[in-house]
Amino acid sequence: MEQFQNAYKELAKMAKMSSFYQAQKKEQKIKGIQQKISQKSKKIKEAPLASREELMQKLKNKIDTLKADRTTKKDYIPPRKQRQQKNK
Repeated sequence: MEQFQNAYKELAKMAKMSSFYQAQKKEQKIKGIQQKISQKSKKIKEAPLASREELMQKLKNKIDTLKADRTTKKDYIPPRKQRQQKNK
């Protein structure tokens, strides 16, 4: 019985340690992500004005292409529906 209790205590200690290490790993991962974000924002802030304008232009182009995709998707009629409309 005493061996069982000792084994149970050992398991409890191991569980606490593993949860502690998991929490520590998660915290390190979050810190790493935050550092990456801050580095990227720092690069943009420190970038010369011309490159900022280039970045803004790229962003605008992406937005424009997304808008264009939306309009083409609205106008798109699947082939099955086209055949049904022709038959009517």
